Amino acid sequence: MGTKAHTTVVNRVIQLFAGEPNPDTSSVIDIIAGDKLIAVESTATLDQAIEQLLSMPGLRYIAATNQEALLEAQRLCSATPLGLINSQGQVVKEAVET
Repeated sequence: MGTKAHTTVVNRVIQLFAGEPNPDTSSVIDIIAGDKLIAVESTATLDQAIEQLLSMPGLRYIAATNQEALLEAQRLCSATPLGLINSQGQVVKEAVET
């Protein structure tokens, strides 16, 4: 189970991207929105999520739960194909399909 911030971002991103919660709760992916796979992460979970997302095909995004997580995700993902979404649901870095 996620934190209140995690749940808030999940619900916001689902609404904005017309997505659905991932029924596989063992996956790092929280939301499936068309061809986008979205993991909602905090600074505490970023490293593990990035590692898992990089091993998956498709358009993969990290949605940060707060500004601190977004800044850390930008640093860690700058040279990766992963996209980034801020806590308000705005795409700040587009994903590149692999």
